[in-house]
Amino acid sequence: MLSRAAISSQLSAKPIKKKSYLRANRAVRSGVLTIKDTGQKQGVRLITDYQQPTQTICTIRGKSKMKIYPKSLEDLIVQLSRLPGIGQKSATRVALYILRSRKELAEALAASLMEVKDKIKFCPVCFNFTDNEPCDICSDSNRANGVLCVVEGPGDQIAIEETGVFNGRYHVLHGVLSPLDGVGPEDLKIGEFMARLERERINEVVLATNPTAQGEATAHFLADLLSDKGIKVTRIAMGVPMGGDLKYMDSMTLRHSFKSRIEV
Repeated sequence: MLSRAAISSQLSAKPIKKKSYLRANRAVRSGVLTIKDTGQKQGVRLITDYQQPTQTICTIRGKSKMKIYPKSLEDLIVQLSRLPGIGQKSATRVALYILRSRKELAEALAASLMEVKDKIKFCPVCFNFTDNEPCDICSDSNRANGVLCVVEGPGDQIAIEETGVFNGRYHVLHGVLSPLDGVGPEDLKIGEFMARLERERINEVVLATNPTAQGEATAHFLADLLSDKGIKVTRIAMGVPMGGDLKYMDSMTLRHSFKSRIEV
């Protein structure tokens, strides 16, 4: 896919050629650029950079389109559709529900959104989301059992915590190593993780990164860093899920299942 700068340079020429117009539409569908309708009779549409909304990339004139909803409602639908997992139709249903609901719902929703943005921050110890410093887990003395679980993101920490099987503390990396995407050790909370090992009495590190190529690479990288620290390093088991059927499992899953087998 073309970069934003490349698309901007190609679309800066006027008049807009058909090939450039198709490139612009592909860029809009992929989220690189955004189209805004000025609402004028001549149907002028502006293609702008989504990171710099005030910067116009090019102007396309066409037939004006009758608006279905009022502008304020359309703006709400556009903003909701930018959320992950919410398409145009889902955003429309949510927006109409908010419109039909009591005013208190919209006020509470807006207040919660602003409160989250204002109060939620990273824990200075484990780098999970929190509104306290440190977070509740890091400040709990009963969790200081010398076991530290390393996860990719806050969602992974929540999933493990909901099971109730882990009673230690966590360290959130906020990503995985991905050289193709330009993500290196300096882009993750690996330096803070190594500094934490010097401060705390850690006996075991549980590597709980996801079983993907990037997750496995990150786990191996951390294991190499800890090889001379005298700390026990373990990896979460991977294999056939509960209720799974062996004949439908891929070879990689079955290979991990046999490597992670336990005595019964």
